Amino acid sequence: MVLKSLEIQGFKSFPDKTVLSFGDGITAVVGPNGSGKSNISDAVRWVLGEQSSKTLRGSKMEDVIFNGTSKRKSVGYAEVSLVIDNAERWLMFDSDDVKVTRRYYRSGESEYLINNATVRLKDIQLLFMDTGLGRDGYSMIGQGRIEAIVSSKSEERREIFEEAAGIAKYRYRKNEAERRLRAAEDNLLRLRDILQELEERVGPLKLQSEKAKKYLTYATEKKGLEIGVWLRTMEHSREVLRELDSKLELARTQYDAAGAAIDAIEQQLEQSSEESRTLSAEIERLRAEASSREEEAVRCDGNADLLRNDKGHNEENIARLRGELQEAEQGTLRLEETIAHRNVEIEQKQARIAESEHKQLQLAEEWAALQRSTEEVTGKIDELNDQIAQCLAQLSDLRVQSVTGESSLSEITLRLSQVTEILAARTAQREQTVREQQACEEDFRQLSEKVEELQNALRGFEMRFASRTAKLETARHEADRMALDVEEKAHKIRLLEEMERNLEGFSQSVKSVMKQAERGELRGIHGPVSRLVHAESTYALAIETALGAAAQNVVCDREEDAKRGIEFLKKSNGGRATFLPIQTTKGNLLTEKGLENENGFVGIASELVTVDSQYEQIARSLLGRIAVAEDLDYAVLIARKYGYRFRIVTLDGQVVNAGGSLTGGSHVKGAGLLSRRSEIERLQAEKAKLAKKAEKAQEALKTLQQEVSAVSAELSGTQGELTTAQEDKIRVEAECRRLNEAVESLNAAVEDCTREISELNRRSVEHRDNMERATATA
Repeated sequence: MVLKSLEIQGFKSFPDKTVLSFGDGITAVVGPNGSGKSNISDAVRWVLGEQSSKTLRGSKMEDVIFNGTSKRKSVGYAEVSLVIDNAERWLMFDSDDVKVTRRYYRSGESEYLINNATVRLKDIQLLFMDTGLGRDGYSMIGQGRIEAIVSSKSEERREIFEEAAGIAKYRYRKNEAERRLRAAEDNLLRLRDILQELEERVGPLKLQSEKAKKYLTYATEKKGLEIGVWLRTMEHSREVLRELDSKLELARTQYDAAGAAIDAIEQQLEQSSEESRTLSAEIERLRAEASSREEEAVRCDGNADLLRNDKGHNEENIARLRGELQEAEQGTLRLEETIAHRNVEIEQKQARIAESEHKQLQLAEEWAALQRSTEEVTGKIDELNDQIAQCLAQLSDLRVQSVTGESSLSEITLRLSQVTEILAARTAQREQTVREQQACEEDFRQLSEKVEELQNALRGFEMRFASRTAKLETARHEADRMALDVEEKAHKIRLLEEMERNLEGFSQSVKSVMKQAERGELRGIHGPVSRLVHAESTYALAIETALGAAAQNVVCDREEDAKRGIEFLKKSNGGRATFLPIQTTKGNLLTEKGLENENGFVGIASELVTVDSQYEQIARSLLGRIAVAEDLDYAVLIARKYGYRFRIVTLDGQVVNAGGSLTGGSHVKGAGLLSRRSEIERLQAEKAKLAKKAEKAQEALKTLQQEVSAVSAELSGTQGELTTAQEDKIRVEAECRRLNEAVESLNAAVEDCTREISELNRRSVEHRDNMERATATA
């Protein structure tokens, strides 16, 4: 086995990877102080598993990593690899070369490798054990090492010799085996304690197991019954749901049919309204046409009357003119006769010719003037006739307009009154419908609020029900656990009392004596000391240790009673027993000056127990000269101070005997005779407390069951109320939709009536204006 090379990187003063190869012979490393010679040996020691940073000349393991300089940064890890020639198989590794590597990071993580395979530190230590190359081997001798070996103790030098002799590995294995044995013994001790504890719990656990099996059986049966109930409930709910679905489907069908009927009726109403509007327009057209015809007829009648009047006037004028012409013709004839007469007279009266001619000229002028006046009168007559004809025509038109206006005005007035009545009826109906709509919307709002409140209440009840159910389950488990704990405590008490009655732990001789005393064959027997002495749980172990075997001593009244007991044991070959006659047994108290002021001193053992007054001397004789200390350290100090003249017992059962010997070790919990009585009393107190808690848990369970039942009832009631409210909400919502549609229809009808009234008022005003104009013109 030869060292071949050493690879260093990031270790102390070697920031870069450095490989040191070692050839045959001796290799020496020389250099000035501080050049890093010792770092090489530290690297070898470190790679072989050195864990002490002080040995590596550092304060902590992180110091082995190159920490940097003013010109170079620090590195993050240190790595050292040691290569060894293993051709002769000195190392228990199947390879010619063995490369051992160790890395350490600034984060504190560390790695060990053998031929680049990750291993444990223990594997490296086992590999180099008995080779002298370990971290504690003799192959690396540093400064002061020789002096340390020479001045070391024999045990330390023995380790070096064992390493050189090749038996260190066996010593290590021996120590490891002993450590494992001690761990196994500790485990066995713990297992015994656990086994004893489990054995004590076997009985209660058996009862609990039986109860648990019954519970599982009942739980399975309950689960089956609950499943049946739930299936029954679900089936019933399905039937109810199917009935409700059928009712809902029927209601939807009826609703759809009613909607279709309403749509058909509305369509018919729309058609009727359209036909009504068409007929109204046709009536208006016919009325207008009739009015125009009537006006035309009246105008024609007026024209006919006018023409008849004109004809009469014309005929009268013609007759008058004819009369005037006849009168004129008659006047002309008279003038001609006068002229003829005058001509005769001219002949007769030549003298009067000039006068006659002058008169003739005057008459001619008068005739011409008469003719001119006749023509003027005829023209005026014609103008007057034309004016009369125009006035008659205008009068006829005005009469026709007046008649037509009166007729239309009466029709408009009639229609206006009808439309006004219809408008009033539609307005009243609309107001009634709006009130119903508002009431319906208010009902819908209240029902929506009620549904929301019920939903919130339902969620609250569900949360309360879940919370109460969870609390109920917790309380049930708690009550069951309390009941099991009470039963377990009772079982332990029964077991310990049974052991106490059967004098378990007492010698056979004591058992025989006590049985004879119970039968009345041995009189004056009071019982063993452990039954007559009582101590608090804090001092029980110390008193048991102080009494030792004396705890089984039998207390009797007199020496004669003790003799009879001994005689009985001799005859029956029942063993040996110590008897303590009350009459003769006397005891003394330990009286050491200043003892009560010592640190750690608890008291005199006889003063830490409670006994009947007749047993005080018995207690003093057994415990009067035994002191009790808090722990072994205090006990040793007290015993040393007082020259080991009396016995001292600690609270945990260790003993410093008179003369200086020490007795101690572990104690099995509850195994002592005195502690058994204390254990029974403690268990009885715990049982009483647990019983009260169990009773409270049962009361809380009953209260929670009542609360769960109440919340379940409230939940069911709220669900029923919510279903009813939702049904009412759907019904009211449908009614609101119907009323909204009715209000919209009535609004349209009111608007139509309002427009028609406005149109009728306009036409009425127009006709009145026409009639007033006609009246003013006439």
